[in-house]
Amino acid sequence: MAKKTKQEKELEYLSQEEEIYDLDVLILEGKDTKIDITVDFPTKNGIKKVGAQIRPVTIEEWNKSVLTFKRKKTDLTNLILSKCLFKRDGSEFPKDLISSMPGGVADNIFKLICEVSGIKQDEAEQKKLVKELVGF
Repeated sequence: MAKKTKQEKELEYLSQEEEIYDLDVLILEGKDTKIDITVDFPTKNGIKKVGAQIRPVTIEEWNKSVLTFKRKKTDLTNLILSKCLFKRDGSEFPKDLISSMPGGVADNIFKLICEVSGIKQDEAEQKKLVKELVGF
C-alpha cells in the first residue's frame, strides 16, 4: 500500500471536517433545547435508573447564580438545578424536591448541565472555583 502524501492527507482531513453552524442560531435554540438524561438514584431496594430533562444554563443565569451564591451563601447546585432541570415530560421540576434530592444525584445532574452548557471543569478547577467563591 502506497503512503499518502501530505497534500492527500490534508484533503482527506478537510473532507471529514465537521459542518459549521451559525452561532446566533444555536444560541437562540440553546435555552429552549431540552436534553433527556438518565441518572442513578439510590433507594432502599438498590440503585434505580431515573429519567429527567435538562437544558443548558445561559451565561446570564450562571453569573446571577454565582452572585447569589456569593452574597447569600446559598447552594450553587440548587440554584442551577432550579433553572435547568425538568421532569421527563418537559414540565417544571418542583423546587422543593430539588432541595430534598440526595447530594450525589444533584451533583451528577449539575455536572451534566455544566457539560451541555460548555462549562468544562476538572476536579482541580472545581476546587479553585469553590475557593474563589467562598473566599478561603
